[in-house]
Amino acid sequence: MQLTINTEGNRPSDGFAQMASYLITARCDHCREGVGVSEQRYWRMCFCSPTCMTAYQKRLTRETKEKISLLEMVIHSRFAKDEIAI
Repeated sequence: MQLTINTEGNRPSDGFAQMASYLITARCDHCREGVGVSEQRYWRMCFCSPTCMTAYQKRLTRETKEKISLLEMVIHSRFAKDEIAI
């Protein structure tokens, strides 16, 4: 567990407390319920379950799905170039 000093500098805080604070306030981008430890992520969105993530993906328009596919190809090609350069 990482120990850090908070912005006031007067008392220590730990990474667990920061994560717990995030989990208490995080909401599912589909159903707006609280997100627990088993959060699912999809393009900077978080979901409380695979069911909510799938439901969100099903309501996307064809154009949005095409944009996401294009972005995924660009990201993967950039990672491939970075790996070659190393």
